[in-house]
Amino acid sequence: MESVALYSFQATEKDELPFRKGDTLKILNMEDDQNWYKAELFGCEGFVPKKYIKVKPHP
Repeated sequence: MESVALYSFQATEKDELPFRKGDTLKILNMEDDQNWYKAELFGCEGFVPKKYIKVKPHP
């Protein structure tokens, strides 16, 4: 599942994934935490705040 970043996010913890507004992230897990998704960007994995991204609808 893909999502697009609505805002830029600067990671403050080692397990967080930084991204820029407009980036397309691959969502890996949406179930572990109600506020964070596990995602991948440019081959790196980490947690992203779900309020900063919008999940793309399935085609």
